[in-house]
Amino acid sequence: MGAVLNEKDIPERPRLALPPSFRARIVPLEVYGRLSHPDLRVARRAATVASLARIVAERDVSKGLRRTLLTQTRRLEHLARLRLDEIGGAYPQERESDEA
Repeated sequence: MGAVLNEKDIPERPRLALPPSFRARIVPLEVYGRLSHPDLRVARRAATVASLARIVAERDVSKGLRRTLLTQTRRLEHLARLRLDEIGGAYPQERESDEA
């Protein structure tokens, strides 16, 4: 998404040389498989958005928290769109007897 979820802007600093990247899985494979399911990822992101929205509604919040909420909603939209595209197919047609 090209965004950092900090509430405050990150001050400019000189660039540093970083060590080589190292990747490893710290979550057991069976847990990772469950947590990485696309529907669960969408649901967890939606819960995060709901929690942030509740905080925004209840308090006088910073512009940074509102920016964080926007970033999270963009991530939610992205995940939901990917999942819908993955499932594919036509949308079901509504009938007049269906509740709106």
